[in-house]
Amino acid sequence: MNDPRADEAVATDGPTPIPARAPSLDAVEAPPPPPASTGKSGGVLLGLLALVVAFGAAGGAAFIGWQLSEQRQAAADQQAAAARSIAAVRDLVAGTQERVAAQEERISAFGSESEQRRSKLDALDAEMRQARARLEALAKEDAG
Repeated sequence: MNDPRADEAVATDGPTPIPARAPSLDAVEAPPPPPASTGKSGGVLLGLLALVVAFGAAGGAAFIGWQLSEQRQAAADQQAAAARSIAAVRDLVAGTQERVAAQEERISAFGSESEQRRSKLDALDAEMRQARARLEALAKEDAG
């Protein structure tokens, strides 16, 4: 019987005979492929990164908005304080103007009273001169 394997086995008594034909590539099993990556793990990480960046941007915008609000409030408080200060100064000025006007009235009253007294003093001085002149005239009559 002509068995091709028998021809190969009839070889020499030495080491194991090498088969005449090399095994085909189809017979060798390929290693199993790595688990199929659907690309979701990279996309999920990228999505999480984008979400963190978006939240950071929103937080930064909120912080800047809060700072602007605080600055506006501080400016409004300063403006209100300045307005109160200006109102207080205006009240002081108005009070001072009223006191000055009252003092001016008193001074003008003193001025007119002083004029009256001066005219009365002038009249008394004239009477005194006349009285001296009469006394002098009487003294001359008595002496003479």
